[in-house]
Formats: sequence, C-alpha cells, structure tokens
Amino acid sequence: MDKIDIILPTWNNSMLTLHCLCSIKAFTDYPYRIIWIDNGSEASEHDRVLKKLRELKIEFVPVFFDERLGPIKAMNEGMRLSTSHYVVWLNNDACVTGKWLTKLIAIMEANPDIGIISPVTDNISCLAKWSKMAQFLQLNVKGPPAMYFNSQPSGFIVTSRLVSFFCTVVRREVVEKIGLLHEGFIAYGGDDDYCDRVKLAGFKTAIALNCFVYHEHRASVHKIPEAELKVARERRGRALLKERREQRTITGRWD
Repeated sequence: MDKIDIILPTWNNSMLTLHCLCSIKAFTDYPYRIIWIDNGSEASEHDRVLKKLRELKIEFVPVFFDERLGPIKAMNEGMRLSTSHYVVWLNNDACVTGKWLTKLIAIMEANPDIGIISPVTDNISCLAKWSKMAQFLQLNVKGPPAMYFNSQPSGFIVTSRLVSFFCTVVRREVVEKIGLLHEGFIAYGGDDDYCDRVKLAGFKTAIALNCFVYHEHRASVHKIPEAELKVARERRGRALLKERREQRTITGRWD
C-alpha cells in the first residue's frame, strides 16, 4: 500500500498536537507520513511538537511559516507537497480512534464517486456530530458514541451537503480537477466553498458512520483576538461565500 499524506497544520496549542500525534501513532494501521505545517508558532511550542514527532518515530515533512497565515494556506501548502493518491486534512485538536484511516480509505476505494469523506465526531456544528447524525437517522446510540459508531458495518455512509475539514480524506483526482482551497477564507466558509466545488465537479461529499474521531472544535480559533475573528468570519467568510455561490449559480463553474 502506498503511504497516505496527513496534512497537519498547527499554531501553538502544542499539548493538543501531542495528543493528536499520540493517537495517530497508536491507532493508524495504514502506511502514512505527516506533512506538518507550523503556522508561525512560538519557538517553545514548535520545539515541543518536533521532539514528540521524533520520539514517536513518525515520518514527517516539516514546513515552518514565519508568521500565522491561517489554516487554509497551510493546507494548500501541504497539498503542494503531497504525493499520495488520497490526502488527509487533520486538525491538531482531533484525536483519532482504531483503524480510522483504513476505514476511510476503504470507503473511498469502494466508492469512486465520493470526492471527500469525514468521520463522525463528538464536537462539530454540522451533521458529522454524532448526536445530530443519530437524530437524523433515528439511531438508538447506547454506550460511548465512539464505540457505537466504530462498530457499525463497513461502508455505512451518509452523503452530506457539508463535510467539515477537522478530519477529511480528499481524493487526489478531485484536487487535480478543481484546484486548491480558496485562500480568501480565513476562519469561516472554506469548508462550505470547497464542498460546493466538489459537488459541482460531479463528486459526492460523505460522512463515514463506521469511523469516529474526537474533536476539540475551534481550539485555535478561540485564541484569535475577537476583533480579528469578527473580520475573518463576517467580512472575509460569509460575504465571500455568498459572493462565490452567487457567481456559481450564474456560471455553473467550480473554480
């Protein structure tokens, strides 16, 4: 099996990153390497992550930005460096569980029409949140949600309008067809915009119900100064997403 590139952007919050890395090491049985994009972290935070990567003996490609350029630019830089057929976008505030990557890749292999897929999680604002999914499908979730969903049949998926990029597998063919993420987005709208483009290009976006990944959700965003966060969300997020959706309605193009 060819190795899968896991693009892992970080910005300080090194303790979360260490937990993420330990979970990857413990629960990933598919060949992989990490493309680590440090988004201008403080030296002590950067060094702590570097030390853990070496301790865990994880193969990685390091990239260091001198200043914080945001997650979208970090993921795009990772995509430029990636050589794998499938690529993972993973937040550093996520913790994976048993056979997570094997399950997601198996679904992609069996469904060539799926362009992007994510797991179920505990903390997110979209349908991938386990409680929302349980309500949507009228599932009787008993016991720990991670155990319940991880025990579901292989290939059990739900197509969704939006797939959040906290933990996402994207098909290389998709990126080659529609390009990278739009770098005008900072803290809001990038996921929605790319999912729109994926579907316009003829692919599906889906959630795997037999895979569970824990997520802190917005652990880094909450550290951004409030005034800056407002600008990122309102001016350069919602407005840009609205503008691009209006353009696509007229042109039908996915760029």
